[in-house]
Amino acid sequence: MPQLVIPIISFQLPFLAMIQSIHGGPVLEMAVDSTSTLLATGSSDMSIKVWDVDRKYWTHNLKGHKGVIT
Repeated sequence: MPQLVIPIISFQLPFLAMIQSIHGGPVLEMAVDSTSTLLATGSSDMSIKVWDVDRKYWTHNLKGHKGVIT
């Protein structure tokens, strides 16, 4: 039977604090791509941000949602 492999990444506290400070509300959801180089964060500010994990900056800001991202 095939096994599901889930990447585990270790984020440093300053990076997580930066992510939280840039969103306009609490970050409620996080997802990592299969290469562990991109991180998507969803927030109560009704936005999703896509982050470059290695360079520690956001690459896309997806707005226009009508509710909290969970």
